Amino acid sequence: MCDTTGQALGRPGGRWPSRGRPAGFGRVAQGPQQVGWPHGHRFFAGGGAGGERLVDQVPQRLADRYAAVYAALFAGHQVADHWIQTQHQADTKGQPGWRGRLACARHVATYGATQLVALGLLALAADLTVSPAGLAAGMAVNLTTHYLADRRTPLLWLAESTGSARFWRLGTPRAGRDDNPSLGTGAYALDQSWHYGWMFVAAILTTII
Repeated sequence: MCDTTGQALGRPGGRWPSRGRPAGFGRVAQGPQQVGWPHGHRFFAGGGAGGERLVDQVPQRLADRYAAVYAALFAGHQVADHWIQTQHQADTKGQPGWRGRLACARHVATYGATQLVALGLLALAADLTVSPAGLAAGMAVNLTTHYLADRRTPLLWLAESTGSARFWRLGTPRAGRDDNPSLGTGAYALDQSWHYGWMFVAAILTTII
């Protein structure tokens, strides 16, 4: 087998091409190779021993961006759900009819605004950029699923359908008492775990789109 110059490949003076690995991903590359990556970024794999292999760092950079976005969403969630939310919203958002729907919508609006503030502060502090489409997709998933959970009935139905109805009722205040003798209820734990799981999805969409 010969190349276009007649030089034999696979014999002294020639080398078989690497199989199954793109140029730039091997230990030795013949000069800098450009490798494409999402979001229009391009990184270079240096050639020769000691050359920098920035391609290997790309997945880590994406993971770092994801972790930062999730941390901002989580911080915004904690502040919005426990400090920004009004008592009226907390008491009314699960009620049937438009009164409950409007209270839940107001809570979700302030919830989303708080998370956007957290993301904005992160962007300023860490010079982080996300695409408008990614931000829109992530927040759409985050806010829609938050609204569904806080309307109570959909999440209760899911708990009953998956065999978690007893856990949902764990720690429910007894009749005639406004306080809860435990540190939390099963309903609260299921509610929060639902939010955390969907924030995980939202952070991925915000990062990769």
